Amino acid sequence: MTFLISYGTNVGKVRRSNEDKYLVFSEEHNLCNDKDQIGSIEIINHTKNSFNIAICVLDGMGGMGNGDVASEILSKKILQTLNGKDSQLTPIELLLDANRHLLNFKQTNPKFGPMGAVGTLAFLKSQEIWIAHVGDTRAYIIQNQKIQQITEDQTYVNALVKSGVISASDARSHPQRNIINNCLGQIEPLNPLNYIWKWNPGDKLLLCSDGLTNELSDKELQAILTQASGIPALEELFRQSLGKSGSDNITLIVAEYRNSATN
Repeated sequence: MTFLISYGTNVGKVRRSNEDKYLVFSEEHNLCNDKDQIGSIEIINHTKNSFNIAICVLDGMGGMGNGDVASEILSKKILQTLNGKDSQLTPIELLLDANRHLLNFKQTNPKFGPMGAVGTLAFLKSQEIWIAHVGDTRAYIIQNQKIQQITEDQTYVNALVKSGVISASDARSHPQRNIINNCLGQIEPLNPLNYIWKWNPGDKLLLCSDGLTNELSDKELQAILTQASGIPALEELFRQSLGKSGSDNITLIVAEYRNSATN
C-alpha cells in the first residue's frame, strides 16, 4: 500500500512568526517544520500489521506567549520517541509522554513562563487510522466524495454548541471561539480524545490547524479535496484561505491512501 503525504505551513498575513509545527514520520522520513513551504512525499508501507507512518499538526498557543517554543519542544519529543525504544507507543501515549516532557521543561525553565499547544496526531495503517487529539486542531476524513470531521473541538464555544446554547454557524464568529478547554503543557494528567477510523484506498485524511478551518468551511474544504490531490490541493487550500483574512498561521497535512505507487 502507498500513501501520498502532502504537507505545508504558512505564517498567514497578520502574524509575525509561525507557532505551528507539522511532522511526518516513517522509516525513511523525519520531517518537522514551521517554515513557509509546501511539499509531498510518497511512502510505501510494506508492514501491513504495524504502524510505521505518523503525521501530526501542532499549534502553539500564542495567547500564552512562547507558543512557538511549546510546539517546537513537543514536535521534537514526539519524533525522538518515534525513533527510539518507545516507538511502539500508541498516539495517546505519545501525546501524554510529550505533555509530561513539556511540563518538565516548564518546571526547570521558569523564565519562559506559561506556554501550551494543541495538536492532532495520527498513525496510518492499511485499514485503520488511529488518532489522538487535544484542543482545536482538527482531523477530517474524505470518503466517497464527502468530508466528515473526525475530531471534536475541545473549546468553550463547542461546549456551547453541544449544550444547544448556540448554533454551529454562530460558533464560527463567536467572540470567545479561541478559548481552549484542553491543551498540552497545562495540566497533568492530560485527557486526549481517541479515535479509530476505518479507511480504504481512495480516501484522504486532513490534519490542520484552526488557521485553515477559521477561514474555510467544511463545504469549501470538501470541494477542494475532492477535485485535487497532492501539492495542487494544498496550493488551492492555501490560496483560498489566504485570500480571506489570513489572520492566523495555517498548517495542514493531507494523507491520501493509494493502492500502489503507480496509481
